[in-house]
Amino acid sequence: MSVRRALFREQEGLCAICGKPMDEARRTVDHVVPKAMNGRDCVGNLVIAHYDCNIEKADRAPTGCELIWLLAVNNRLNLEPSRW
Repeated sequence: MSVRRALFREQEGLCAICGKPMDEARRTVDHVVPKAMNGRDCVGNLVIAHYDCNIEKADRAPTGCELIWLLAVNNRLNLEPSRW
C-alpha cells in the first residue's frame, strides 16, 4: 500500500487542515512542518489535505490542529513522530 493511501485511510478520508471529507481527485500530501522550515521529508511529517487547503497553507508553520492530526496519524500507523 502506498504512503498516500495509508495516510488517507488512517485519516478516515478527512483533510488534516480543514477536517472536511476529501475525494481522491483533489487530495495532496502536506508536509506538516514545511520543508522550508527544515521539516523532514518522511512519513512522520506527512498528512493528506485538500489541494486548495495545502496551497493556502503554503510554507507557513503548522497550527495546533495540524500537529494533533499528525500525532494521531503517526499513532495509528505505529510511527515515531518526526522531530520538530
